Amino acid sequence: MFRDFQREVTEAREAVMAAMRAASPSKEFGAALILATVWLHVLEARIRKTNNLEERRCLTNEFNTRRDAIRNGIRALQAVGQKSGEAPAQPEPRRALS
Repeated sequence: MFRDFQREVTEAREAVMAAMRAASPSKEFGAALILATVWLHVLEARIRKTNNLEERRCLTNEFNTRRDAIRNGIRALQAVGQKSGEAPAQPEPRRALS
């Protein structure tokens, strides 16, 4: 079965940005979340380029671990935003470049 890693990275990036708009994270937490998202992009590129099945398996496992960590960070941001009484931000619809 074929997984669309690029779509998963894009969805994670959009979710991170929406969560960061909704609740202002500390500098360290926000930076860690952004760096984790960037590393997810790097892993996606490495998965796409490799022909070695064992390396692909290892990279896929690391991708899943990082993606889950990002999702946990997003949930933590949403929980902080809800405790402060703010409504969670909805991701903005994607617009075509013109």
